[in-house]
Amino acid sequence: MFIRGIALNIVYKILAWFFGVNVLLAGLLTLIQSLFGGIFFILASFLIIPPIKEFVAKKTNKNLTVKFRTISVFILFIASGYFTSQSQNEAVKKLAEKQKQEKIDLFEKDKPNIVATINTAIQEEDYQVAFDKSNQYLFASDVDINRLRAKAKKEIDKLKRKQDIENILFELKSIPEKEYIKNKGLYERLLILVPDNNQYKEKLEFYSSKIEEAKQEQIKAEARKERIESQFSPWDGSHRGLEKIIKKAMNDPSSYEHDETSYWDRGDHLVVLTKYRGKNGFGGVVRGYVKAKTSLDGVILEILDEG
Repeated sequence: MFIRGIALNIVYKILAWFFGVNVLLAGLLTLIQSLFGGIFFILASFLIIPPIKEFVAKKTNKNLTVKFRTISVFILFIASGYFTSQSQNEAVKKLAEKQKQEKIDLFEKDKPNIVATINTAIQEEDYQVAFDKSNQYLFASDVDINRLRAKAKKEIDKLKRKQDIENILFELKSIPEKEYIKNKGLYERLLILVPDNNQYKEKLEFYSSKIEEAKQEQIKAEARKERIESQFSPWDGSHRGLEKIIKKAMNDPSSYEHDETSYWDRGDHLVVLTKYRGKNGFGGVVRGYVKAKTSLDGVILEILDEG
């Protein structure tokens, strides 16, 4: 056991030396990037390297337990990482600023040629080329470049608007006038592009009114349909008013059986034809029909035919 304890102690010291020296070297290298990051690494190594650890314990008169040293080293590592990261970020930022300034300096030297190139593209109506070229130098925040860029963008927008108008007008030629919704939608798009065009405004009003008229006509048609359908039984389609008249004229109303009913809409009235079966005066089953003129509310106006 004694020999084993000595062996473990030797292994522990070897590991402590190994990790401690590596941490110390890492701290010295980190000093290049971050002063505080390197210092915290070096302090952590002082708590690991055996002779330095013992010297610190002696000078502070503190019992540096394994737990205390482990927690302290962990905290020092975190602190070192934080300060090193801050230093690296600052270095990256400075490098980016330096590179940007170098680009600006190069731009300033070549600015006359750059401006001339963009101007030439605009004069030749190569607006997209001028716009793309000016975008390459936005980093310089140059007044002349920004002015030329805005000019090129304005011309690009004008051309696009003109093309959009031509496309919509071409599409309108292929759409029948009765397709009110499509026409209205296209004229709405035209007025977004050309808000002050009176012709487009009139067309939009025309199609808007036609759509409203169509809606009202549909409402009337649906109301009329419901008015007419209310005369007929939803079960077998028989006409209630005409069925009553037929039964009233039969020898045996209880023998009435409905076969079918059809009708014709004549605008201000209906013509209704009902076919049925029933017993005659001799008890035999016979077929019959009645054709009548009715109002739109189902009132029997006239018997037109029967048999």
